[in-house]
Amino acid sequence: IAAAITKYGECVGDMPYIVVQSPREIGSELRQSIRGSLKKEYPLSFPVFQVNPKLIGGLRIFKNGTTFDFSWLNRIHSFINF
Repeated sequence: IAAAITKYGECVGDMPYIVVQSPREIGSELRQSIRGSLKKEYPLSFPVFQVNPKLIGGLRIFKNGTTFDFSWLNRIHSFINF
C-alpha cells in the first residue's frame, strides 16, 4: 500500500493546476472538448472553468502560473500599446 501511495503522490505532484476563463458560461460540450484536449498533455488534470466578463471574447488559460491569453481584451491591449 505504501508503494502505491508513493506512486500516486509522484503522479499528483506533477499534476498542473489549470484554470480556463471565458467571458460567459461555456456549454458542457465545449467544456468536454477543452478537457479532452488538455488531458492529452496533462492526463491527471481537471481544469477549473471561470467566467470573467472583462475578457469580452476568447479564452484565457492559466497553467501552473503561466498565462495563455487568447482573449479579445488582450488583442485590444496589444493594438493600443502598438
